[in-house]
Amino acid sequence: MLDAARAVLLDHGVRAATIAAISARSGASSGSLYHAFGSRHGLLAAVWLRATRRGQERWLRAGQPHPDDPVEAGVAMALAGLGFARESPEDVRVPTILRPADFADVVIDLEVHNKPIRDGVRTLAARLGGPDAALRVHLATLEIPLGALQMRLEAGAGLPPSLDGHIAAAARTVLEGR
Repeated sequence: MLDAARAVLLDHGVRAATIAAISARSGASSGSLYHAFGSRHGLLAAVWLRATRRGQERWLRAGQPHPDDPVEAGVAMALAGLGFARESPEDVRVPTILRPADFADVVIDLEVHNKPIRDGVRTLAARLGGPDAALRVHLATLEIPLGALQMRLEAGAGLPPSLDGHIAAAARTVLEGR
C-alpha cells in the first residue's frame, strides 16, 4: 500500500494522491486503506515517515565502519545520501514533493522523528572534538550533501559519479576544520 501511495504521489503529485487513486494502484480496497491509516493524511504521513526514516537509517549506519576515525566516519555519512539516492530514488524524492503540511491532520512529533539525526551529529562531534565540532559535522554530513542532492533533483539531473569525490573532499575539509 505504501509503495502504491508513493508511486501515485511521485507520478501525479500530492493533490492526486487520493484514497481512490491509491486504492486503484494498490488493488487494496479504500476501506482497507482507511482501516490501516485512518485517513488520506495518515497514509501520506506513513509514506513520508517511511522515506525519511530510511534515509536517516542509512546516514546513521554509514559512519559505523569507522569507529576510530571520525573524519572518515563523517565522510561516509556525507556520501550516504548520494548512495541512498541512487539505490532508492523514489524515497529520496518523497520529501521534496510531500511536506508535513500536506498531512497536517496527523500529529508527527518532528523533534522525536529527528532525534536520531541530532544524536548522530552530537556523537560524531564529540568524537571529532575541537571548536564548532557540531556545526562542522552538520555542514559536512547533512547540509552540503543534501544541498547538492536537492539541486540535482530539482534540475531533474542525475547524480554523476564525480559528485561523490567533490562531496567527500568538501566534507573532509569541513570536518578537519580547514
